[in-house]
Amino acid sequence: MRVLEFLKRVHRNSGGGRIPGLRDPLDALSSIVQANPSSPRARAIVRVLIALRDKRGEFDESHLWALDAEAQQLLTALVNDQLSERYAEAEVATVVEVLACSTSAKD
Repeated sequence: MRVLEFLKRVHRNSGGGRIPGLRDPLDALSSIVQANPSSPRARAIVRVLIALRDKRGEFDESHLWALDAEAQQLLTALVNDQLSERYAEAEVATVVEVLACSTSAKD
């Protein structure tokens, strides 16, 4: 499935709600990936972040199932923050590149 369809599924699965007390979804996602970069969860998060950075990508059901509820909520919050221009594209790109290198999830 394409990025937009995938993100719609993530949003639907996450319930669309914001995590109470969440200040920085990009930082929270980075912490998850850095804690266990070889996990399927971390690799799926990085694949989504790369797709957001590049505005393209393909996903299958296994990527969706690798994301737990917390990761799905964080990704939804990140997309919302990107749409409201909270993050500069260069900032997101830099973080994604570092995380991609740590997981070897580069496309």
